[in-house]
Amino acid sequence: MEKRTSPTSWAVVLLIVLVCVGIAAIGSYLITHAGRTSAGTCTPTNVRVDSDVRILGEGIVYYDGAMIGALDKNGVVKWNYSAGINAEYNVGPGGIATWTTSSLSFINKYTGDTLYSSVTTMPVLSAVVGPQYAAVMLGSESAAQMRIYELTGREIDQIDLSGKTVLDYGFFSNGALLWVMALDTSGSVPMSTITTYQPGKSTLGSVTEIEEVLYRTQFQDSRLKAIGTTHIKTYDYTGTEIQSERKLIYGWYVQAVEENVADPLMALVPVAQAEALAEIRDVKLVRGNTERVVRMPFPCDAVFCQDDTLYGFADSAVMICPPGSTIVSAYQLPIHIDRVIGVTDSKIAVIESGSVVYYVTLP
Repeated sequence: MEKRTSPTSWAVVLLIVLVCVGIAAIGSYLITHAGRTSAGTCTPTNVRVDSDVRILGEGIVYYDGAMIGALDKNGVVKWNYSAGINAEYNVGPGGIATWTTSSLSFINKYTGDTLYSSVTTMPVLSAVVGPQYAAVMLGSESAAQMRIYELTGREIDQIDLSGKTVLDYGFFSNGALLWVMALDTSGSVPMSTITTYQPGKSTLGSVTEIEEVLYRTQFQDSRLKAIGTTHIKTYDYTGTEIQSERKLIYGWYVQAVEENVADPLMALVPVAQAEALAEIRDVKLVRGNTERVVRMPFPCDAVFCQDDTLYGFADSAVMICPPGSTIVSAYQLPIHIDRVIGVTDSKIAVIESGSVVYYVTLP
């Protein structure tokens, strides 16, 4: 005799399916609508998405192919500076450097006034303006020379960087000292170095690393933190390691660092999640000798550290982990995210969506 399925069993199956669909729908709603009323306002700016936009304090600075301009936290133009065609620029702690292959200028980042401007005899590769001095790399990548200037443009020092690939450089100790991070690949083993200088006087110290590749440098007052593929190592300004503060970070990559603070918050993500097109779910927050691991409610494309707070962004949502916590809250944003430029000092997310750059206030 043919076995028949009872109507009751089909009803149970249907009920289970409906419950599962309902749970999924509720989960989706919670993810995409969490904190909708708390996400703040969304204000379009007049800045084109093809402009080179950076965070500048409570607002932004941008280069549109001819002019460098600055907007305040309300999107109002603060100043404009004629930089010329094919210019580049860098926002430093003491001002803005802008250059072409044959010209160089230092700008007051608050007013847009010119501090110094000149024609150079060597191609300019990069530049940074610190609180007391400015550093400029000239020449070629394989035979670079660094020149140190006072902010008025008076040259006070030259550093030969031939044979080194300079990864980064900047000022520390209230702008009184200079550091240069480089990679030497001339030998059989790549060698990372971080050298500290006192402009106009002498070399203070040097860190040499052959066990791992260094890719970032941070400063905590007068202490130097060298971030590599395996460890974060802490040194004094002469290059002597403070071994008691060595921290193992193997398998993690520094994705974001809080800027312009004495003891920055760093956000590390698993190496596999840091790769291109990967989604970030796990974040290790490190400040000094303390650390905590945060699980994001759902995958995000970018993370930022600002004012001791972690921000993660994805699609049309922001995830926020407040200071000292491991609890992350998710909020719906009023626009779809194409790219997040950063978070300002006034808790405004600067977001590209479509052809527009928006200011979005955050909770």
